Amino acid sequence: MLANRRDDVVALALFSVAAGFLHAAVVDSHRGHGLAAEIFVGLALAQILWAGVVLVRPNRGVLAVGAIGNGLIVAGWVLTRTSGIGVLDGFEESESVGFTDAVTTGLEAAIVVGAALLARSPESRLLPTTLRPIGLALTAVAVAAVGVPAAAQAGSAHGHEGSEEAAAVHIHGEGEGEGETVDHSAHSAEEHAEHADHAAFPILQVTDEGRLIGGDPNATPEQRAAAEKLLQDTRNGFWQWTDQQKVHAAGFRTIGDSPTGTEHLVNWNWINDDVVLDPDFPESLVYDVMPDGTKRLAAAMFMAPAGTPDSEIPDVGGTLTQWHIHNNLCYSPERMVDGFPQRFVIGLTDAKGTCFQGEALGPPHAPMLHVWLREHECGPFSSLEGVGAGQAVQEEQDSVTPTECQHSH
Repeated sequence: MLANRRDDVVALALFSVAAGFLHAAVVDSHRGHGLAAEIFVGLALAQILWAGVVLVRPNRGVLAVGAIGNGLIVAGWVLTRTSGIGVLDGFEESESVGFTDAVTTGLEAAIVVGAALLARSPESRLLPTTLRPIGLALTAVAVAAVGVPAAAQAGSAHGHEGSEEAAAVHIHGEGEGEGETVDHSAHSAEEHAEHADHAAFPILQVTDEGRLIGGDPNATPEQRAAAEKLLQDTRNGFWQWTDQQKVHAAGFRTIGDSPTGTEHLVNWNWINDDVVLDPDFPESLVYDVMPDGTKRLAAAMFMAPAGTPDSEIPDVGGTLTQWHIHNNLCYSPERMVDGFPQRFVIGLTDAKGTCFQGEALGPPHAPMLHVWLREHECGPFSSLEGVGAGQAVQEEQDSVTPTECQHSH
């Protein structure tokens, strides 16, 4: 059986290895979402292991296991894209179809069909005899052609990230429309301003005039005015950072997180200076990465110097502006790129705060605050949700913001 259908078996093994590695590629982006990361590790190991077994023993039993197992995985994927799986922590809500998961499911569907056909009869064939071994070579090329791009986009395939909104606001310069990048969101908070009580708007929102509505009712008028000024000053001054040549010349370098759908460029020379909350000297720029690879400036990420005590973090906006830290990221060693330092995020620490690769930068950690230039589902000063949500510093929390929009504790 093996000698007669070797190319068919190798093709199925290729599909299974590719699917396994694509599952492995999304593990990091699912950490912290229930059992998702552990399940994807298990699927990756099972599919790669099955590929090795089927090459050695391509009998009916092994083929049947491959067909049934991948059939169940495909069925589970359909549920996660339609209704969600309520009994599995991390899969309760449905997600949109992404390129990576679509490619992975396509490979698994091919295994189901191919393994079932080979298991049904010793005479069954997948690749026409006239195409062997060219057919196998073409199969390998096809797997690589879809598998490599799918792996490259693996992080952005995860539907829990807060950067999935494509809507954005104007970024104004000194005059109306200067530096304009994208249209206003179709659903402005101003449309509901006449009902702007805190019960109706537990999450802080922004009108087209830049007024803040909703949010913590305990915030004083002075704190609300300070938060509005920070938001307006940032929007007015941030048009300059749409110029990518200026961004690079100023020393901003990516931390390598663009596959998540949101990319942070950090100016490592500005983190520990004495300038804070200045749109002319932001410590980090945040971009939305579109499906076609283009980038849109989405937020400023201001950072106080590393080790700033919680009591000395600038109290602008009170509970409306929530500072946070990242104490679980592992970075690559610093290197110089065109005269400026750069580090990449290459992993997360374990429960003990240890990096298996790279190094953790701290403690002390640098407190940071996002100011979003586009509409954000958790408000204009929210941290990036999902991967990289951030951990709270010791400050008074917004009393009405839903738990899913609060920082991790």
